[in-house]
Amino acid sequence: MSMLHAKCCETLRDAYESPSLGDWWLEDVAVDFFNKQPIGQELIAAGTSIEPLRDRSAQVYTWILMLLSGRFFKCHFVPPPLLNMLFTNLNAGMMRFHSALTVKNTEFPSPFTEIVTNLSTLMGFLIPIVIHPLLDFMVWKFLLCMVGMYGYMVTAAVAKMLQDPFGEDEFDHSVDQYQIDFDLCMMDVCDKMSYHTPFPSVRRMGHKVPRYNKPDGEPIDIFLREQADVIRWNTAAPKAPELRVGVTRGALRAIQRKRQEKDSFSSDDSCIPFENELKPRRRAQLLEEQEKRLAERKKRKDDLEKLAMQRRMVRAVMKIEALAILHFHFKYGRDDFGTEGRVASLERKRLAALANQVEESEESAPGTYRRFGAKKGELDHIPGRSRTSVARHRADREK
Repeated sequence: MSMLHAKCCETLRDAYESPSLGDWWLEDVAVDFFNKQPIGQELIAAGTSIEPLRDRSAQVYTWILMLLSGRFFKCHFVPPPLLNMLFTNLNAGMMRFHSALTVKNTEFPSPFTEIVTNLSTLMGFLIPIVIHPLLDFMVWKFLLCMVGMYGYMVTAAVAKMLQDPFGEDEFDHSVDQYQIDFDLCMMDVCDKMSYHTPFPSVRRMGHKVPRYNKPDGEPIDIFLREQADVIRWNTAAPKAPELRVGVTRGALRAIQRKRQEKDSFSSDDSCIPFENELKPRRRAQLLEEQEKRLAERKKRKDDLEKLAMQRRMVRAVMKIEALAILHFHFKYGRDDFGTEGRVASLERKRLAALANQVEESEESAPGTYRRFGAKKGELDHIPGRSRTSVARHRADREK
């Protein structure tokens, strides 16, 4: 129990070694089992013999459960009510330990912390200045209100961002990472944990080993008898598989990425102890690079669309200008296109005089305008009237 408490303390405070009674009274095999696997080793070679045990408290907890379960193999004769209380207390203690571990490994949101710290510092600088002498000054009022409103708005924005803690953002918890951690813990249970309970060391315990005598005076070594019971229980205990359990595909892909990129993993927000090897530090960087590429691609597409639209507009304007030129050439003639005064009052008077002469020579039909035939070359001197047919104006209708 002392060793279990020490290993839990090591996990919670990230200590390399915590002293316990197990270091003094247990045999050297139990101590060497942990010393050969340093807790501070971060870069591990998965699949080799130097891979450390991820959860030491679980190993000691397994040893205690093996000792308590020896009751079913007649290794000890502790009454069932006491065993029930022991199991209950152990279960409650491990649940509290994992709750504390969750609090330790779940960091407070970084953006919320930075915003609250900066705004609190700014408010602490502004409020003492504006309390008494400058309270009526409009600029200080504006700054104080702006900082307060900005703080509330940004806090609301951060809270909205943290509503879904299991997303794909930089500050979210990765569900895939939890699955990889769970698989690695299951692998440790199968092929790395020891199910052979260590013995107490007579050399270390010394005179603390109780000894009794038989009725005939022969001494009884209680330690040897208890050791024989433990050996019988270790013989009946399940054996670890000879072959290493294969990793899952997700864990294998993560391990391959780790080997390819040595500096791409971090242990900032682990969900279980010793989780240092499969947390990708470059997740946020890769997402940012992907967003940049998408933004550049979208910008390039928008530029091409704008250029195509400008070219279409230029072609449309050129087409309209060409049609206008053709229209004016057809209506006014090529020689008179662009000359001034083609619809001026003088030209109208000349056209009216010509119409009166034609009216005197021919019978006029009722109506304001009438069509009359013109001889070839007769109206060529009138700008804008170069066709063989022209509309004349009857002056008698205006009276």
